Amino acid sequence: MKVYVAGFLFGHEYDSYPFMKTEKVLLVRKLKPKWQAGYWNAIGGKVEDGEMPIEAMTREFKEETCINTSAGEWEHMVTLVGPGGNVFFFRTFVRVSALGDFPRKNDNGEEIDWQKIDSLPENTLTNLTWLVPFCAYQKLEHPIFVHEDMDDNKWQTPGKGQ
Repeated sequence: MKVYVAGFLFGHEYDSYPFMKTEKVLLVRKLKPKWQAGYWNAIGGKVEDGEMPIEAMTREFKEETCINTSAGEWEHMVTLVGPGGNVFFFRTFVRVSALGDFPRKNDNGEEIDWQKIDSLPENTLTNLTWLVPFCAYQKLEHPIFVHEDMDDNKWQTPGKGQ
């Protein structure tokens, strides 16, 4: 079974959680795989053999954004369970002005940019339309698990599976 991680870095302009106003999420516009090409997605990738999902999250985030994070900064929010594998979704928060500069394209040439949570671009993977606000605003005692029965990626891709 394939296992993936995906992370949302939420940006705010205040110092005191939970009173901060979270307005932005850092997303990547994918070039591959083909079914994701041109769509905004969370930052992440495949969990390697022997690696824990939280370890994969910090590694993938660093590889794709050049932003260092630690395992303790990430909170596991959702696991999507489906026939194609499992995806662990994590979140973390940062004051945008404290982040500093980072590359706006990764080593794969994919664009990385802030998107407004309340108005995600049309070319955002469909499942992010609920995952982003859920992960931005919910306070959970433990992660939730969502089971997906479809046999392919149609449930995630705009304009498909409807």
